[in-house]
Amino acid sequence: MKHVFLPLFCFLALFLGACSRLAPVYEVQHTMSDIHLEASDVRNAILLAAADMGWKINEVYKGDFEAVLRVRSHKAVARIHYTDLTYVIWYKDSENLRATPDGQIHRNYNVWVQRLDQRIQYHLTMILTEKAK
Repeated sequence: MKHVFLPLFCFLALFLGACSRLAPVYEVQHTMSDIHLEASDVRNAILLAAADMGWKINEVYKGDFEAVLRVRSHKAVARIHYTDLTYVIWYKDSENLRATPDGQIHRNYNVWVQRLDQRIQYHLTMILTEKAK
């Protein structure tokens, strides 16, 4: 009887371990009403941040990018919309990141988007510093 429960226990442990790697999709929305930037400044900050973090950017149309990050066998695709007052990063698609229809995805996706967002914030701060001089 022990031989029956051991494989079952191992399977459940692996299954539960895989599930814990999922998290709700992280989406970014920043409003910059208290700072004065042009849309081109926000655009440049996004392009610089994406280059820094390894994301490939394709401008879909003015004010909208498609950003793609490939890490080993994984692929994350995000849509970035920006204006002079705001930028938003939405999940668009992925490969090998266990995305589910109910909005769950491997936690690495969220880490990559958070790092991209932090880098955009960094470049916006640098642009503001330059403009203040």
